[in-house]
Amino acid sequence: MQRHAVLQAVGRGLTQLLQLVAVSVIGREIVLKGLLPRLLPLWFATDAINLSGKRLRKQARVQRAQGRPEMRYIRDFIESPGPAVRRSPAFLVVSGPQGVGKSIMLNTIFADYAAEGRHVLLMTQNLLPGQSLDLETILRKALRIDKLPVYFPNVVPEFVEELQARPFLDVVKRKPREPLIIYMQLSTQNRADDFDQNQCEAIAAAVGGFARELTYEYGLCKFVLEVSVSLIADKIQDKFNMSRLVVVDPLPLKSFVELALEKPEIAPYLKMDERSRAEVLKYFYLRAGGSFRELQLLLENAAKANASDAQGIKGEIDQWYETKIQPIKDVLAETEEDEFQQFIRRLLGQKPKSKYLDYVTKVAKAGPKGYLSGGDDKETKLKLELRRLQPAQAVLRSTTSTQVALRHWYFVFYVLGETEKALQDAGYM
Repeated sequence: MQRHAVLQAVGRGLTQLLQLVAVSVIGREIVLKGLLPRLLPLWFATDAINLSGKRLRKQARVQRAQGRPEMRYIRDFIESPGPAVRRSPAFLVVSGPQGVGKSIMLNTIFADYAAEGRHVLLMTQNLLPGQSLDLETILRKALRIDKLPVYFPNVVPEFVEELQARPFLDVVKRKPREPLIIYMQLSTQNRADDFDQNQCEAIAAAVGGFARELTYEYGLCKFVLEVSVSLIADKIQDKFNMSRLVVVDPLPLKSFVELALEKPEIAPYLKMDERSRAEVLKYFYLRAGGSFRELQLLLENAAKANASDAQGIKGEIDQWYETKIQPIKDVLAETEEDEFQQFIRRLLGQKPKSKYLDYVTKVAKAGPKGYLSGGDDKETKLKLELRRLQPAQAVLRSTTSTQVALRHWYFVFYVLGETEKALQDAGYM
């Protein structure tokens, strides 16, 4: 921060000096429209990118991700030729269950690139329902050029283009040029916030359009977007076919257990014998699919309730699980049978036939990579109906532009009959 303040003071001094020189010697128009717009934005923005790289490397020293298959795909995208105008894939959208390590994985990737001398710009934004996103302002703040004099250029791509064309460090160190990498995190500050369909549409249109402009239209940078709300990621995929969706799956059970016991925010709550500890972690994994964040919260709640033994923690997990599966229960309770048919079934001791059970079961059994209906009109209709549910009730998510999976692991566990074998048979474990 001190360095930035000094740079700002020097920049203001240079601005005033050059304005005076411009009036008497060179001419105001040449300086204000030529020299300053090129030098000072580049100066401040390059400094901001260097600070982004330092921040990423610092975080990576605290936590580094284990190897995941998604990491190779993202690195292949960054290292592929480009960016170039009208080339696909133009940008990546990374999504997946909350708490499984998406941010740590991405931070590890981009910290490594920053350590190699690549220009990596980190952009972060918390999402709120109904919030209007001004992406150009967010980028200006990330580049630390949002308070430059009013006579500087107003089009953000000009700044990014200047960074790509003449990176300051490349000029000094004579390094070969590499494209700027923008890593943008869109997260929800409060996971209880409910986003409706219209709000998700608006955010997807704004963010996807912004990424499209910088990559597909201008070919200025490599762009990777991390989104914590899966419905927003799905809508970006639907609207912008030059993007590619990367879904981060939970770690395998063995890796999850090993890493959980290394985490200082989790391990102190599992002070029990090895067998009980393994039983608790497996019990949680079967229902939650490896979310470290949820595990930490449940362990904290159990400790507050003086229920930190294996039985008490499992009871806390059960309460959490019953709350979480309510949306899938509501969907499966829907029926197309009329009141008379339902009456007869009740007389026979049967439940009404679920409208969605067969389709949802097929989706669950298809595994984490998703289900492709194969052109069945009825299934297509059911999928569209389920995709129109509001986010709080949604049960589907995209895995590709054509395939879908159940939105949460606990939905899968419930639909497959709540057995470990069913999860294994479907490829989840």
